[in-house]
Amino acid sequence: MQPALGGLSSENEYEQQRLERIQRNAVKLQQLTVQQRLADLHRPTRPTLGIQKIRAQSQRAKEPARKQPIRISARVRGVAADGAPSGSDAATTSHPDEAITSGQELMTQQEYLTYIGKESTGIATEGHFNGWVCPAICQLYGIADCAASAWSEGGGGKFSFKINKSAIPASLKAQGYSNARAFSATQLTQNPNAFFYRNVAPGQQQAFGDWSEEEHSLFLNTAEKHGVGDKWGLFASYIPQRVGYQCSAYYRDVIIPACLVLDSRFRLTPQGKAIFAGG
Repeated sequence: MQPALGGLSSENEYEQQRLERIQRNAVKLQQLTVQQRLADLHRPTRPTLGIQKIRAQSQRAKEPARKQPIRISARVRGVAADGAPSGSDAATTSHPDEAITSGQELMTQQEYLTYIGKESTGIATEGHFNGWVCPAICQLYGIADCAASAWSEGGGGKFSFKINKSAIPASLKAQGYSNARAFSATQLTQNPNAFFYRNVAPGQQQAFGDWSEEEHSLFLNTAEKHGVGDKWGLFASYIPQRVGYQCSAYYRDVIIPACLVLDSRFRLTPQGKAIFAGG
């Protein structure tokens, strides 16, 4: 049976229209592609992040490495505090600071005060703490009245900066203490400077963050009475809830830049940053 001629003609007409639409769309797509490529040609180009990174690394490789000053701590040099070993005291008292900006002008504190137009009213120090543990702490915890007695009464022997790991309480290690802090926690009566450098008095909670006005006053009063600049553990025994390394940092970051204590071992940048110069 043959299909109707009218139906066949209708299908041919529909197919012809479909093909024409396909051709028109193809022409439009080609025009759009050409326009996009022209736009790309006129758009400014920039290297990709990957290329920039490679170039930067290549440039650094060409630059000679800068040689930094070597800073050696008292612990590494094996220098102990007067009378008894200093334990874990910070290395801020005998060697020039590291990474001093090349060509940067450094001033003494007196020169800096003149530079900013202020008078000198700070506490003068030779860079040494000349006292012992706070008397109230000694009485409360049975600490001897001088370094030599504390050392001998605690067992004596030859001092070594090497940590005796066998003497570290397992309970402190279990709490996540480092070997240095855990060992220092055993030194309250024998080497108080080592103890208070990393630990507050038993029963106290260590404070963090900004110092209060009371703590600031205690710092200056202790510095004026006993001197300041080393033996930070002993110094910290006068400031409840603060440990030696916090006192050392406060000295360098706040006290020295404000010229509240005059320490000839430090220099200041024109911006007021303290640089330890030794001496």
